[in-house]
Amino acid sequence: MADVDFVIYANGDAYPKEPAPGALHLPDGWAEDLVKYGKLTVETKTMDTGQTVWSNAGSAKMKYQNDHNNHIDIALDAAKLEK
Repeated sequence: MADVDFVIYANGDAYPKEPAPGALHLPDGWAEDLVKYGKLTVETKTMDTGQTVWSNAGSAKMKYQNDHNNHIDIALDAAKLEK
């Protein structure tokens, strides 16, 4: 991530907001956890991407926000790009 100034990725809102009794409920922050750790466990269900913990997930360049649940921003560091 040397050439990256920052990345804004999805946090993942809780879904659904009002789950039916017995229905699976994704907690707030589920998308962040999935990209950081490569898997997400909710109740007895696990989604596993097959990837390990991402070493850059905790970088100060990474931001996780709910207003980015439908898109990702990647800003490159202009000073490090070839001219």
